[in-house]
Amino acid sequence: MSQSDGNGSDKIDILADFAENEKTRKIIVGRAMKHKAPFSTEKWDDVAKDKDKFEAAYDKVMHYFIEFNSQMTKATAEAAPTQHSIAEAKYGQDLGNPFGGIAVWYLLTSTAQKHEQVRIDVMLEELTLYVDSDCKRAIDMAHTYRKLTCCLSSSPRPGQA
Repeated sequence: MSQSDGNGSDKIDILADFAENEKTRKIIVGRAMKHKAPFSTEKWDDVAKDKDKFEAAYDKVMHYFIEFNSQMTKATAEAAPTQHSIAEAKYGQDLGNPFGGIAVWYLLTSTAQKHEQVRIDVMLEELTLYVDSDCKRAIDMAHTYRKLTCCLSSSPRPGQA
């Protein structure tokens, strides 16, 4: 659950206690900008050189994390208490994991691909059975319904002669 930067040297473990320093802040903002997070239209080089721009960018990124954590907690806390416990294990009651929402998302979806493949395999097997099944007769239901309606409406009813 760690992410390495472009050269693979620096990592942030999103489940470990977050050490907020200049290096980790630059990694966070740099990665967010690399993946086109919608908080700045400027280039990374311009943001990294200007302390005010960098601080503003970091604050925006962390604001997004806080909002995401809040939404993730509202959506999944009751359904996935184990994942939330794992994500918040290194943090006290007052200060939550700034990456808690992402950690929970990862923990919830880390097996999703396997389950998705199983569903695809089952659907392919069912499709194969349908395609291989013998089709005795194709029926035009609309025509059959009209014919039955016509026959029933023209036949005499009890008590009518």
